[in-house]
Amino acid sequence: MPRLVCLALLAVSGATPPGRPAAVELPVVLDGGRIFVPVTVDGKKFEFLLDSGAAPCVIDLGLARKLKLQLGEVRGATGVGSGSSAYAEVSNAKFNVVGTSESYDLGTALDLSDLSHYEGRPILGIVGLPFFRAHVVQVDYDAKRIRLFAQGGYVPPKSSTVLDMNSDGGRLIVNMSLRDRTGSDHLVRSQIDTGALGTLLCSTGFGAATGL
Repeated sequence: MPRLVCLALLAVSGATPPGRPAAVELPVVLDGGRIFVPVTVDGKKFEFLLDSGAAPCVIDLGLARKLKLQLGEVRGATGVGSGSSAYAEVSNAKFNVVGTSESYDLGTALDLSDLSHYEGRPILGIVGLPFFRAHVVQVDYDAKRIRLFAQGGYVPPKSSTVLDMNSDGGRLIVNMSLRDRTGSDHLVRSQIDTGALGTLLCSTGFGAATGL
């Protein structure tokens, strides 16, 4: 069965709309389930991680320095890798996903060295939720491509499985049911995260409480 997923702000579907060509089709690099897309920053080409679980789009702090982007004061942040990561606000910097006409703000430069070490490859930047807000993003894992459709008037084909999805604090959320070892069902709110390595990740607290 083809591994094909479409992501839109209000729907997830599993096939291309019949008779409607993709607005843009782009090759991507798949590495351990992660999706890397070609981007340009300051006229130079790089590969950024495509991550629907990231609210902002960010660039690695080291790369931002090499490109001599205009940076503010370097501070500390948590939430990427282990411990804290240095970050700085970026002024007047944008990037483009190669093959598209839209530009996206790079408002933050974040030290991604811990994440790069964990992944075993350089993570030079992250294409986050603003990209998913602008398109219906179809990920074709078998063909190693993504296809971008305009959201206006997009209608999933009848054979698709459609899930209601909403944006909550910069996260794409769906409701789902999980069945534990006793056969009990649990209704949970789950984040759609293309940057996650596993099919389903649960917190240790939830796993312990439900016996998953």
